Amino acid sequence: QVRMWLALEAGTHKEFRPLFYLHIVRPASLAAGISVENVDQVVPPGVHDSHVEWLRDALRGKVRFDTSEALARQIILSKLEVIERRLAESAYLVGDSFGMADLGWFTRIETFPALGLEIEGRRHPGILRWLETIRRRPAVEANP
Repeated sequence: QVRMWLALEAGTHKEFRPLFYLHIVRPASLAAGISVENVDQVVPPGVHDSHVEWLRDALRGKVRFDTSEALARQIILSKLEVIERRLAESAYLVGDSFGMADLGWFTRIETFPALGLEIEGRRHPGILRWLETIRRRPAVEANP
């Protein structure tokens, strides 16, 4: 089961990455004074050209989606429904204790609000409970 949950999380990357670049990387880069014109001066040598092009596209506000931004959001939200169904039955994604699947999804889901993907109390009570449980773990509390 751990592999299944981690595969579902990893499969979210193609929808997550463009949203992450658009809503997190772009504003942070612009705030740091990085622009399309000076990106080559700030990216360290050895970074693959495809990653530099992703950054340029993000700085232009034109990230590449395999589908569309709206469909990417819909796909992510449908995966949240799968997680919600599981957490309606269990405190954790696999077994009775915190594990790798929880860690993988927790770090991803914690970023969702910054991408405009809200975790709603009506639709996601299990996820909200699970998030709060994990946030109260000493290692997470020590590293907000």
